[in-house]
Amino acid sequence: MAAFADLPTELVEQIVSYCHDQNALHSLTCTSKLLYSVTLPFLYRHVDLRVSPRGIPRVDSLFFEIRKKPELANTIQSLRLGFTPDLKEDMTPNLKRLPIPSSETRQKQLVQQSNQDPFDKLHYEPFLRDAIENRGYGPFATILVLALPTLRYLDVATCDQFDQYHSSLSLKSLTHSVLSKPAHLFGDNDFPACASIQEVSHNFDRTSGVRYARKAWHDNIQPFFRLPGVQKVELVIPNNGIFNPMRRHIMHTPREPGVLQNVTNLVLRHSSRAFHDLANILAHTPQLSSLTCEMWQDHSLLPQDDQGYLTEALALRSCLEMVRTTLKTLAVSVEYCNTSKPYYQQPNILQTIRGDWSVLDLASFKKLENLELPFPFVTGDLRFFVAGAFEPCLPPNLRHLCLRQDMSQAQFIYPLELSNRLDSTFAEMKKCEQWKNNSRMDLAYMFQTTLSLLDRANGLESISVWQPAEPSLEWFDGQLQDFATTCKNKGVTGKVLYPQILRRKGAEHWNLIREKTVFDTAYPAHCPYDQLVRGENQHGIPLGLGCQYHMAKVQVYDVPL
Repeated sequence: MAAFADLPTELVEQIVSYCHDQNALHSLTCTSKLLYSVTLPFLYRHVDLRVSPRGIPRVDSLFFEIRKKPELANTIQSLRLGFTPDLKEDMTPNLKRLPIPSSETRQKQLVQQSNQDPFDKLHYEPFLRDAIENRGYGPFATILVLALPTLRYLDVATCDQFDQYHSSLSLKSLTHSVLSKPAHLFGDNDFPACASIQEVSHNFDRTSGVRYARKAWHDNIQPFFRLPGVQKVELVIPNNGIFNPMRRHIMHTPREPGVLQNVTNLVLRHSSRAFHDLANILAHTPQLSSLTCEMWQDHSLLPQDDQGYLTEALALRSCLEMVRTTLKTLAVSVEYCNTSKPYYQQPNILQTIRGDWSVLDLASFKKLENLELPFPFVTGDLRFFVAGAFEPCLPPNLRHLCLRQDMSQAQFIYPLELSNRLDSTFAEMKKCEQWKNNSRMDLAYMFQTTLSLLDRANGLESISVWQPAEPSLEWFDGQLQDFATTCKNKGVTGKVLYPQILRRKGAEHWNLIREKTVFDTAYPAHCPYDQLVRGENQHGIPLGLGCQYHMAKVQVYDVPL
């Protein structure tokens, strides 16, 4: 058998590309000269320099390394800066400035480099040089971004509280010195790294999916929209009005060249009452083709006098009118919950709606091809009433439809045995069983509605249906067979989606699903077949929407592991 070192370099590169663990990649670089040269680009491809409870990462060391080896700068494609979700405010007093370099020469070199191209083009270069001398995290992050000519993805988590009390950790030098520059000042020669950034994520952790603490907001994210090449923006709109400064900037200042003009994909993560701010954003996105809106509200975080009302479908329809002629993909999820309560004590969705609920009318969206919505947005029925008639207003050229079980009583159920708990009462067990029975009725409604939509939708190429996170509530074999038969008769690919967070009993599986294809128009003889999908589906819609409640229950061990 041939030794690993005897394999062609191209094959070794292919093997190493499947490794995403930074520690494993670092170990490979120490194995041999061959693996060092092959693995090094993969080791630096995705860099995470966020401040965590473990301490402040050595941003300065990475900067010196890429200055010494310029070819490494061209391998870094994504960069994560700021704070991790598990960094608590009371931990920051132990996080001081970056350690002083062992050699004074390096410090002098760094200050000297801050006076050279491209750093001397900054309006705030005196502040930047002064902060570098004081070993600040934010200034080093700033010059690092400027030194990366091929950076594609920038992930930043900012926090006003940390910026105010711990200036050494502040990222304001990045947001104000670089990102706040008017878009027309960027060019191929000036700030090449900023011009290369195509995707920006703000205050959302893609790795864990965990929501940042409520205090970890930055009061102005407009600088991130000024990047000239950004096409995808992923952000969180909190429910405490902190987004108002951006609304003021966009609505009451002249539109600057390039601000939001190139954004084609917008993702709003676990945001509550976002439609008012969404309207202001969509008014400045003339090329937007994909929109994902993850509506979320945790009732346990609201003041007692705040009911946390959800906005009716008509408000969403009014916002979408601004991108009616360009929108091709739309995904909406709804998660109104109370993470401090068990599933059978969740708020009544009927009491959270302001105004009359109605079908989301998308009949005039002629370019809309991919649609993912909860059942009530399609049927207009919040009660999941089996005998109720509905008239869907789907896009005329819809090709792919995905139906979510959000807003039903089956949404939040997880394994819970009250009979084994000494503090359980008879009333609680009765309410728990009643909730399960109502959940099964909701699932029966979803099944019948899916078959009805298949009969009505013309030109549909595929239909997918989400199942509850709780395995005991998923469709049984007979329903799957009827669904497959209907799809076959209509010539539509049918899929059933099973979230894995409870099935595999781990929060790390928050965006992993098992996709079961019951009928495939392209391969009818091979059905049914399963595949695991993580991150995004084939249409670019993020997975893991509406899972914050179950993630909270898994993390506090309410779900038996």
